[in-house]
Amino acid sequence: MQAVCYNVYSTSGSVTDFLRHLWGWDKVLEYLNMERYRLGGLTYEAEDDNGQKIERIKDWSKRLDHRHHAVDALTIACTKQGYIQRLNNLQAYRDKMFESVSEQGEQFQSKLSLLEKYIISQPHFSTAEVLEAVSGIVVSFKAGKRVTTPGKRYVHRGGRRVLMQRGVLVPRGALSEESVYGKIGQYTKNKKGVVSLTDEYVIKYPLSKFDIKKAKDIVDADIRRRVIERLEEFGGNTAKAFAEPLLDHQGRPIRSVRCKTGLSAVQPVRRNEEGKPIAFVKPCNNHHVAIYEDAEGGLHEHIVTFWHAVERKKMGIPIIIYDTDKALEALPDGVSDSFLEQLPEPHLRLKLSMQLNEMFVLGLTDEQFEDALTARDYKTIGAHLYRIQQLATKNYRFRQQYETSVDDKYSGVKNEMLSKIMKKVIIIQSLGAFVERNPIKVRVSVLGEIERV
Repeated sequence: MQAVCYNVYSTSGSVTDFLRHLWGWDKVLEYLNMERYRLGGLTYEAEDDNGQKIERIKDWSKRLDHRHHAVDALTIACTKQGYIQRLNNLQAYRDKMFESVSEQGEQFQSKLSLLEKYIISQPHFSTAEVLEAVSGIVVSFKAGKRVTTPGKRYVHRGGRRVLMQRGVLVPRGALSEESVYGKIGQYTKNKKGVVSLTDEYVIKYPLSKFDIKKAKDIVDADIRRRVIERLEEFGGNTAKAFAEPLLDHQGRPIRSVRCKTGLSAVQPVRRNEEGKPIAFVKPCNNHHVAIYEDAEGGLHEHIVTFWHAVERKKMGIPIIIYDTDKALEALPDGVSDSFLEQLPEPHLRLKLSMQLNEMFVLGLTDEQFEDALTARDYKTIGAHLYRIQQLATKNYRFRQQYETSVDDKYSGVKNEMLSKIMKKVIIIQSLGAFVERNPIKVRVSVLGEIERV
């Protein structure tokens, strides 16, 4: 800071807390959130320092609202070096250094009272002014994620580090989970009695760490029966159940079991000599969800994993495809069938894309949004502004922009319905429900300016 300011002074959290309390700003965020918590039945009646009855939020903390950074910043901006000096001088009158303020002697209490009166008498913003300013704050999140960055490949030869390759695409995240799966053929019978052969992805688990809940997924029927019987005999205690080796029907010890996973969206990572995939992994995360519109106005959802986003980057096509026909025409020769299967259908145009932490206004009409944006009524927009927290197939979770927590627990009890009542979270599980909310994608700059995307 000294590079841009002549005088830079430091302050501490205890000083900021003291001043914020004296000026009455520490209740601003609680008041702004009161209506939502009241709807959830999470408020109670208490008495203030003057004996007046006031409404409070159960287990309230300023850190539940992102705007507490702005209130603290305002407090620090209004802090004068003289306030800090007077507070430091007050410490000399403390009777016991490690006792609380209420347990200090009369001399300290008298000095503290005079200091409080002095600071309150100094010019500062009223609580109403701070309340009005904070209510119009919108939070800026860093949306999306870079898929790859250019890198270099080195090898060591003769004790020297030699550059072998430039322009290597380095993924900016995990491509898949660590587990590697195999594939087997399973005969299944439908309701009409028709038998068909389907692919089933499986994984091996050591019996020493086996969970009884997975026993029903063991592929081999005889081993499945033996494992379940042994676990039931010892009350599901794995350590005791398999302290002695479990034998199969030929008397051989069973050290691991192969279980079905029910997975379908996997990627091959190893092939045999014939070029057939024999080992698979599950892609780690979804990069974005694209909603396309066809010629008749119908909507189509398309999920793109981080793995496939990297593959698109390698192929030289856009990570977010706007026109599916143009993207298909731009594909190089020799593209694998597995890559083609993960592309959107032809003759579609992008209507909307969503990535984690992108911002959407939900519940306002286009006219209401434009009027509020023109009037810079960020208070109205902010009440309907949500960020994307989770994305899955026809399952989008939006969290209110001010919320710092990412769970829905209250007093140790998970209650998702309570979060919906309080408008902390909106969960959309169909394209129709999504359209009904009239989603308006916006961008919030680091200075808090809202722009429609």
